[in-house]
Amino acid sequence: MTGLDLNTFLQILISGLLMGALYALVASGLSLIQGLMNIINFCHGDLVTISMYTSFLLWSVFKMDPLVSIPVCIIVSTLVGIATHKLIISQVLRSPSSFGQMFSTYGLGILIASTLQFVFTPNYRSVLNPFVEGSISIGAINISKPLLFGAVGALLAYGLCYWFIRRTPEGQALQATEQDIDAAKMMGIDTEKMFLLGWTISGFCVGTAGALLTNFYYIHPYVGETFSNISFVVVTLGGYGSFEGSLIAGLIVGVVETISGYVIGPQYKLIPVYLTYLIVLMFRPRGLMGRR
Repeated sequence: MTGLDLNTFLQILISGLLMGALYALVASGLSLIQGLMNIINFCHGDLVTISMYTSFLLWSVFKMDPLVSIPVCIIVSTLVGIATHKLIISQVLRSPSSFGQMFSTYGLGILIASTLQFVFTPNYRSVLNPFVEGSISIGAINISKPLLFGAVGALLAYGLCYWFIRRTPEGQALQATEQDIDAAKMMGIDTEKMFLLGWTISGFCVGTAGALLTNFYYIHPYVGETFSNISFVVVTLGGYGSFEGSLIAGLIVGVVETISGYVIGPQYKLIPVYLTYLIVLMFRPRGLMGRR
């Protein structure tokens, strides 16, 4: 902690909160699917990878900036998510074994990552000279513009999803399905449509996050594993099925990761994050705002 003055602490705190907003957006999609269908989607992070490669392709082929490519990334991620539900999830949900449900999404994640590696090679990619680059100086504090724009975009996307889920009739039906699927069916709610709606919202979240991350994050076929693992931590900390909890937990995880990277080194920064996951799981399995 030597040399951690007020300016350095504020720098770390702001960076952590900004990155945490992106973590929250990614994890909110995972939390929604888990709460809605009671299934763990191990390939969730790979959908982020697909979005990042989509944004990278649009930039490398058509010189389209990642911020401009957000709608296309959302469409691609949503279509992949819906196809995943239709072709795989809806089938394995009929299985009495929870192992089949878990291994199906885990195997799909391996397939996606391996396919991306075959097509794009294992080389790391990045977008050069994006529209948003450089930093903003506020006194002695420097804020990365790509990270700042990414966090603002993530919060706007999260706010839009939150408004839709809490304020629209479709969102109310989605909540009813999440709370009690049998009661929702008795009230005439088409639960299959609600499942598709959940995957659509999840695709919107990961598609937006992937495009925003492309501005400053490296692109690699297995980068989704990092976001999957962090998302599980965020969902556990925030509470299973809690959309609001994902935002709070994402900000906490972002700050913990950033402080850890400064104190013990970037190569070890995820250790305290995973320790946080284990501690919360041991003493509060429902998380901060979990209902289950």
